[in-house]
Amino acid sequence: MIRRRAAPGPGAGLAWPARSLRTIVGFPPGGAVDIPGRLIADMLTPRLGQPVGLRSAAFSAVRGLLDVGNSWAKLSGPDIKSRLGPPDYANAGEIAAVLARAAPERVVRGSDWPHPTEPSDAEPDDRSLLHLLRSWVPDAAARPRVLVGNPAALYGFDTAT
Repeated sequence: MIRRRAAPGPGAGLAWPARSLRTIVGFPPGGAVDIPGRLIADMLTPRLGQPVGLRSAAFSAVRGLLDVGNSWAKLSGPDIKSRLGPPDYANAGEIAAVLARAAPERVVRGSDWPHPTEPSDAEPDDRSLLHLLRSWVPDAAARPRVLVGNPAALYGFDTAT
């Protein structure tokens, strides 16, 4: 058996990964494929040394899409995304607040109920999660837009009735 070594590629000698990685799970959230995909991504993130939060390439990409004006962001899942945990999930809340300020006309609030990624004895309190919207969107007049007006515009709901 003859083995040949591959010639070094253009990225030889660089720390891997040299750029951000993106995990795409092409199935609905909370499904049999989505949950393992999220778990795998969560386990790999610290090992790959990728930045998280406001410094991450993923956040920059989402922010860039919002700045273009033809994309939407869902404010949800602080219990999934936060490394700091309850009661305020501060690092995830910081991201949500920045997105809400950047494009208040293109963010919606979503729920991850029934929290399929959490053990039943550690499920977050949904009422507390909803109240986090007050800190993410401090302008009381803007909250109905995030909760009602924006979803109606995004999904084409008839609001005349």
